Amino acid sequence: MSYVAQIFDPLGLVGPTVAKAKLFMQCLWALKTPNNERYEWDQPLPPKLQQQWKEFHTTIDLLREVRVPRFTSVIDAVSIELHFFADASNKAYGTCCYVRAQSTSEVGVKLLASKSKLSPLAARHTIARLELCAAHLSTQLYKKVASSLKTVPPAFFWSDSTTVIQWLRSSPGRWKTFVANRVSQIQATTTIERWNHVAGSDNPADDISRGLDPADLLNKTRWWNGPSWLKLSPDQWPAGITSAAESSEVTHETRKIPIVAMTSVHLSFNDELFSRYSSFSALRRTVAWSLRYLQALRDRAIARRCFPEKINKPALSKSATTPLNSEELQSADRMLCRLAQRESFPEEHSDLSAGMLVSKCSPLKWLKAYIDEFELIRVGGRLHNADLSEQTKHPIVLCAKHPLARLLAVQYHNTLLHAGPQLMLASLRQKFWILGARNLVRGVYHQCITCFRSKSNLIQQTVADLPVSRVTPTRPFSGASHAPHQVYRMLKQDNEDRNQIFSWCANNEIRWKFIPARAPHFGGLWEAAVKSAKTHLLKEIGKTSLSYEDLLTLLAQVEMCLNSRPVTPLSSEPTDLEALTPGHFLVGSNLQAVPEFSSSNVPKNRLEHYEQTQRHPQRIWSRWYPEYLQQLQSRAMQGCQTPNRVKTGQIVVIKDDCLPLAQWPTQ
Repeated sequence: MSYVAQIFDPLGLVGPTVAKAKLFMQCLWALKTPNNERYEWDQPLPPKLQQQWKEFHTTIDLLREVRVPRFTSVIDAVSIELHFFADASNKAYGTCCYVRAQSTSEVGVKLLASKSKLSPLAARHTIARLELCAAHLSTQLYKKVASSLKTVPPAFFWSDSTTVIQWLRSSPGRWKTFVANRVSQIQATTTIERWNHVAGSDNPADDISRGLDPADLLNKTRWWNGPSWLKLSPDQWPAGITSAAESSEVTHETRKIPIVAMTSVHLSFNDELFSRYSSFSALRRTVAWSLRYLQALRDRAIARRCFPEKINKPALSKSATTPLNSEELQSADRMLCRLAQRESFPEEHSDLSAGMLVSKCSPLKWLKAYIDEFELIRVGGRLHNADLSEQTKHPIVLCAKHPLARLLAVQYHNTLLHAGPQLMLASLRQKFWILGARNLVRGVYHQCITCFRSKSNLIQQTVADLPVSRVTPTRPFSGASHAPHQVYRMLKQDNEDRNQIFSWCANNEIRWKFIPARAPHFGGLWEAAVKSAKTHLLKEIGKTSLSYEDLLTLLAQVEMCLNSRPVTPLSSEPTDLEALTPGHFLVGSNLQAVPEFSSSNVPKNRLEHYEQTQRHPQRIWSRWYPEYLQQLQSRAMQGCQTPNRVKTGQIVVIKDDCLPLAQWPTQ
């Protein structure tokens, strides 16, 4: 490596020798032992490589004898040209530049510069690609030479590869990425008119692509002075290649361009008919009017042939004003079903029309299908002896994927007042047997906006923290219900009363806290007690009529039951203290009910009036007691649920009890 680095050749005048030295170094890099391991720096080389290096080393001193004139032109030169030759081998590729100077008496051609590169070991390229790399290297050398000259003379480029010439004559976008990038750079620097073809035997760049020993380089006239014909007149230079058929090497680098075929789809009559309407009612009426018009035209044509003197011209206009009857609408239904069946079951229709059975792969193989007098495919089924109508025993077969089936499902859904999937399916099967109907009706039901709004679930939030009034020990309190209404009227109607109330409350340090309407959860424990009492009263009393005294007694006893509920979970240990109840805070101890006779298991007709009144609180207590204890255990579980968060931009339905039914507030 040190010997190779000692060769100082910035212009590349001894480029073939340097190229051979670099090829030897590349061979060392790729050299491996019999065990497929790389050679270490201190390992001896194989005898063959040692012999090659000794031969090269003994002749490298001959480079001292190289003499290159500084003046590359001729005296009194009339024209000066630059000629670049490019060539490549499977080991290296390179380019060399010559100055052709012509005077009135002589023509001189001398070497100016050269440049070479080795073929990469990692990526094995074809010879055609390496030839293109050599041509690209020629343009790089041209830019370097042109930047060193004050006046850039005309330049000519030569290559012995017809494939490269054909690549350069085409647009870069036609070729693959490797070729396209280099072709575009070459075309940006030079013009295709400057590129010519030269025979391989006359190409001096062949020496730098293969390498030369120093002894051979000294006597290589083609390297120092270029091809012999370069001193002749331009008309005696090699002729350029003519346009010929592209070889396989040229077409191999052609980029595969995906072909996008655009076709205009012409909808058939059936597709256009079913896609035009979004309502089955409008579709069937349109078809019914069309059938009436066609029938009127047929009648008029028959009348013209049979009775030409009695033709009634206003007959068509008269038929357009008469309302449609049920027979015409039924005829339209049959026509729509026939069109849908011809699209969904063409093979089955052909087989059944020919009196054959449907194929074993057909979805109708389990239905025992047949064709009726209207050419409609109906379900044969097993209900022939049932006391049902013919259309119920033998419904019309349709496919759920056809647009007509969806129009029918939407029509039945709206007709049945937004019925659910089960009712829709049962009603449809009275007349139509739709394959895959269950998924169809579910989709129609879930996509209905009205049904979505009516069955929307309210967002449930997690249980909030207990307020200060729930966790601070204070004297017994209770909520106010009727009295605040009187205070509210006094505050609104009379300024004097309002001032007196404000002053009295301020003096006694009273602060009123009102809760919103329809928000009992703001009330705390007293609202929870009201809810519990209401729930059990409604379930137990129902429609039973009670007198004022009976109801007052019942409510007092219910109050006693509610105030005797435990506010903490009960312990299973018999030695624990008695559970705390609201009665402990009201009277200082547990509320003890008067011992009474249990009448919950005695028939009602054997009880007296007072005993019947006492039976209601006993049954309420028996139901409320276990239900409330279970709620104490599950309250913590309900509070651990993940809260539902409403995000910005999310569509929600706002529920307001003050609005009429089926009405939603607009924001």
